[in-house]
Amino acid sequence: MSEHEFFMRRCLQIAENGLIDSMPNPCVGAVIVHNNKIIGEGYTSKFGGAHGEINAINAVEDKALLPESTLYVMLEPCSHYGKTPPCSDLIVQHQIQHVVIGTTDPHPLVAGKGIQRLQQSGIQTTIGILEKECKWSMRKFLLPIKKQRPYITLKWAQSSNNKISQANGQPVAITSSSTQILTHQLRAQHQGILCGWKTIFHDHPKLNNRLWEGPSPQVFILDPQQNLNQNEYFLTQHQWKRIVNHESKRKNDIVVANYMLKNILSILFQEGLQSLFVEGGAYTLQQFINEKLWDECYVYQGENNISNGKDAPILSHQKLLDSFYLEKDYIRHFISNQ
Repeated sequence: MSEHEFFMRRCLQIAENGLIDSMPNPCVGAVIVHNNKIIGEGYTSKFGGAHGEINAINAVEDKALLPESTLYVMLEPCSHYGKTPPCSDLIVQHQIQHVVIGTTDPHPLVAGKGIQRLQQSGIQTTIGILEKECKWSMRKFLLPIKKQRPYITLKWAQSSNNKISQANGQPVAITSSSTQILTHQLRAQHQGILCGWKTIFHDHPKLNNRLWEGPSPQVFILDPQQNLNQNEYFLTQHQWKRIVNHESKRKNDIVVANYMLKNILSILFQEGLQSLFVEGGAYTLQQFINEKLWDECYVYQGENNISNGKDAPILSHQKLLDSFYLEKDYIRHFISNQ
């Protein structure tokens, strides 16, 4: 492992601390090294707060060491005014002479301008250190910019004979309490959560992450024909947003004229949603799979059988990333290879 890789791995490590709070910004880790010793480190603050580079610079007790130091950062420093001043300006101000960057920032407001600002000020830049790992860590920020839709994670639980529910759509317990905690952790890592109207009708789910720290995701429900208009449970959930394709008087309804998943996701992206956790029924999940609109997928397999149940979705174009057991539940984690 090279020196640059060693310190970039530390950036990746500390970035894990802010993945939830920084959304929709990526959590970027940064370290400052002087004579092969870390003298400051930081990661992106809660949304609206300082970026990782700023927190790393502020953590250095003796600022006189900065001109003789190297800054390691996972993502190209920003060069524009947003909720905070440009990070590249502060780097120039402190006369840091070498900046090592994991990957460039494709956001139109940055897109090489941060690196250009550093280089024009005479700062040496090294780009592409552990780029693959940095991109994976920040995937929920980078992929939406490329595809102009939210990053999508699918999840479902299926019985040992590959059934997702009873034949009439009624839910049945499939997995353990430990696996439920994993689900709530995954919910906390996404800005939004989506399901179909039948899931609301049959399950009455809370769709929050009460078993994991952090704010719960915004709930979105696919209900094109407004079948939930008289559903008492749905009507008590005032902050949930429903996606319909007819005129609606309900305040939180999102009306989509051309009711296709691609169009729906485009609208959600334009409204600022960068990551979406899909926990719908078999029909909704299969729609995402068939239209190749997914990036990650978690499939939980329980021990019990469900006779005459509804078939679980069939995944396609997948690559197994990881598999493990939680109690007696078998968890498989896939990524899309399309």
